[in-house]
Amino acid sequence: MQDTVRLRRYALGSPKAKKDWTPSPLIRVVQPPTLPTSHDDDLAMSSSLEVLDQESIRCCSPRPPSPAILYEEHDEVSEKPTLQPRATPLPRLQVSILLFMLLSEPCTAAVLLPFINNLVYEVGITHGDKSKVGYYAGVIESLFFATESLFILQYGRLSDRIGRRPVLFIGLAGLALSSFCFGISKSFLGILISRALAGALNGNAGVIKSVLREVTDETNAASAFAFIPAIWSIGFTLAPALGGLLQHPAETMPNVFGWSSTLKTYPYLLPCAVIALVPTGGLVMGWFFLRETHPVLGKIQAANMYQIVSSNSSSETLVSPAESDFSETKSSSPPPLRSLLTPRVSITILNYALLSLLDISLVALQPIVFASPISLGGLGMEPATIGLLLALQGLVTGTATVIFVPRMQQWFVMHYAIKFHIAGGLGLWVLVGVYAVVSCASPISFCCLLLFISNAPPNAMSLGATNGLAQTSASVMRAIGPAITTALFALSANGGAGGPFLVYMILTGVNGLCVGAGMLVRPEWTDIGARAY
Repeated sequence: MQDTVRLRRYALGSPKAKKDWTPSPLIRVVQPPTLPTSHDDDLAMSSSLEVLDQESIRCCSPRPPSPAILYEEHDEVSEKPTLQPRATPLPRLQVSILLFMLLSEPCTAAVLLPFINNLVYEVGITHGDKSKVGYYAGVIESLFFATESLFILQYGRLSDRIGRRPVLFIGLAGLALSSFCFGISKSFLGILISRALAGALNGNAGVIKSVLREVTDETNAASAFAFIPAIWSIGFTLAPALGGLLQHPAETMPNVFGWSSTLKTYPYLLPCAVIALVPTGGLVMGWFFLRETHPVLGKIQAANMYQIVSSNSSSETLVSPAESDFSETKSSSPPPLRSLLTPRVSITILNYALLSLLDISLVALQPIVFASPISLGGLGMEPATIGLLLALQGLVTGTATVIFVPRMQQWFVMHYAIKFHIAGGLGLWVLVGVYAVVSCASPISFCCLLLFISNAPPNAMSLGATNGLAQTSASVMRAIGPAITTALFALSANGGAGGPFLVYMILTGVNGLCVGAGMLVRPEWTDIGARAY
């Protein structure tokens, strides 16, 4: 759908301003009749500007041609016009590709949750002691984020130098390869290597957020970023359900897969192979349709497209693409890392890290509690049931995020943990539903923090590094959280200090730190349009 925007009056005020004026990218200029003037100093130029909104051209620019669609209404009494902003339509193709790429990370991270306990027990690392399963399960879940934290900042800085597309393709290929390797692992060492490989080759999370901010503006950024927690919710809905239903397919679905000796030898290959199709599909779509949005490299693509369009145009005057407010910079070289550590960046990343710690701790703890025997403080559920419970939670939180985030004006970093010890019957499902509703606070908080982080860098050339730094801090916390949380649960199951509630008391303290860090966020930072550059 074409969106034609007319700027009814644009007064520049002086001949010098007229001389220095540079039109917006790809604008057709139509001069109106000359108006009588009495003084040269009062000379004003009036133009009717028609923006060429072509999807094939818009996608090539680092951002849409206009940061916002503005209608200017002239006031007969006041000399100053009144501007009324209206939301710019999202570039649907580019946003859809980015979100599908992002889906690969939660899918590969969550597919193992329903069967991680059984997998650890089957490889024999615990020597038949189920009370020790939590220790090793936590190590497996944490290793992905531990190795990711070592490399993701470098991926972000690399994307500032060579562009976003190459880094995204490396991450997608790494996730597909590591997911397949995880499915054919038959030893604890093989499992560790495949998980470490997934984290080391994946630098997508921070880069995707940079690209998403570069293709949006202040009027539609909230709508675009609201889909990020929703995508994670979809991943944590789809992947656990597939992981629980497709594990041991030769036994659970003998009529369909009973003939396959491969699936009997590798009972977890099928869910991992199915999930590997997600990053593979993202890689294919990105290769053919994703445009480069780097502030410098993206302008080169836009200039090339301008040459193609202008060569085919004989009756229209096309103006060469100008720098947008998102790509104005004095140098094409990324700034040093130390220059990023402003109070605004540091406080925002602190909130993001603490919320990541609390969130991943609960995510890692849930399947352990669900799968552990009731005698050890768990609920004794089967993998298929665990997958359905996690799917329910992901469905509720994802839907709530998409509905509420674009309409919210103030953002608060709050997340409340709920613990329950009831097994079986309708009561369990009622409490799971309540827990899923309360959990909506977490993805909504994540969405607001992602917007704050994207607005925090001191200049456009440091956007990738800033998102990489934020993702590094979150990955460190996500590496620490599962290992500590599951170890504390195992300690509680063995009758350690603090009794069965030790892990929940510690998580309550972490929740208090999250609330305290949220108080440090300044009110002016909560404005979506308040960039630091």
